[in-house]
Amino acid sequence: MSLADRRLCHTLTAEHGTDGRFGWQSAEKYPKVRIACITYTNAAALEIRDRCHIGNLYVSTIHDFLWDNIRQFQVELRKILCEIVNDPNGKIQNPLSDDEEEFQLLDDIQITYKEYTRILKGEISHDEVLIIAKKMFETYPKLCKIVCSKYPFIFVDEYQDIDEKQYKLIKLLADKDANLCAIGDPNQAIYGFRGGDSKFFNNFSQDYPNVNIINLKNNYRCAKSIVEASNQLIKSDNIIARNLSSKERITIHTAPTDKAEAEFVVSTIENLIGGNSFFSMDSQRADGQMADFSFGDFAIL
Repeated sequence: MSLADRRLCHTLTAEHGTDGRFGWQSAEKYPKVRIACITYTNAAALEIRDRCHIGNLYVSTIHDFLWDNIRQFQVELRKILCEIVNDPNGKIQNPLSDDEEEFQLLDDIQITYKEYTRILKGEISHDEVLIIAKKMFETYPKLCKIVCSKYPFIFVDEYQDIDEKQYKLIKLLADKDANLCAIGDPNQAIYGFRGGDSKFFNNFSQDYPNVNIINLKNNYRCAKSIVEASNQLIKSDNIIARNLSSKERITIHTAPTDKAEAEFVVSTIENLIGGNSFFSMDSQRADGQMADFSFGDFAIL
């Protein structure tokens, strides 16, 4: 099979869960090739695993993916960790009280991946895994090639939310001729407060000139009124509503304070369910009449 036949370099504007579908299709097409599907949260990874029961499809967060591929290189891990900690410009703080004292690990300490960081015990967490993995791939190019050859296909979910560290790691693992599939929607970027930047999604075609762009425009989940309002909000007409049976109307309410906003939400729900206590009727939030709705019909975002 030639490289041209195997090349898969896509960027998608997609609804959540599409990465699982494309990962499944590729796994079906190449049953003997290991495929990595990297997503943003453990919950999303679990959801994709539940949908795709395929042996050659590896689904995880980027942190778990990186740790799974570097943890067996303990000698290199220890060396890189100490180098970063002892570097004045390093991004992992020296745990010793005297910053001038050289940080070293005892010979019997193994580097482990935990929920909390305890550098003196060799325990690293999410941020350290990204920093150390990048340094290891740059210092030991053969290690990077091992990972690339292990997973010829790489899918990255929620690409619009990756930060600079994740972006640089993906670039190390997938050069311009790589089999890389990025799934995302810059209009759904929500992790800017964590360093996520949708510019990496928008620049995808520059990073990978051979990209094949697939825009998924059909929305089957939301009522037409929701889709049309969303298009107006983001100044776009790209999304097409396919759920035409629902006729929900949108209510816009401006609240003077956050407490007033909460009160409006509570009173609206109580009125729609007919009230859930005598206080509901006493406060005139509801009239106590039977209603067609229950708490399970509402979602608060």
